[in-house]
Amino acid sequence: MEIERGMYMMKRKILAWVFQSVVIFLLFSFYFGGVFYTSFFALVSGFLLSIAGIVVLPFSLLSDYATKRFSNGYRFIVTFILHVGVGIAVFVAAQGWVLSILYGFLYWLFDESIKVWQTNRKKESLS
Repeated sequence: MEIERGMYMMKRKILAWVFQSVVIFLLFSFYFGGVFYTSFFALVSGFLLSIAGIVVLPFSLLSDYATKRFSNGYRFIVTFILHVGVGIAVFVAAQGWVLSILYGFLYWLFDESIKVWQTNRKKESLS
């Protein structure tokens, strides 16, 4: 049971990271060209910058374990602060405030959305 929960959590975290990377890649695409990238160099550099959010994944896993026993509201606030804080701490020097906040915020947003969606789906299947 515990292994199954851990695998589910890892899948959720990776899926949240993929969604975050796609959104940031699309933002780069529109910001730098108004459309999708046309040059190979811009495509590769934008792709590498968008997947850099993988750095938030271990902190996200730790936040799930650390806030497991907290109430939902308190856990929600603490995980938000941890995700955005890690995004700022890791990325602000290299990529600026807006992008560093987006790394943490989007990861947190997609992770919480997937968690709520899965919980609601389980509740519906039980009733």
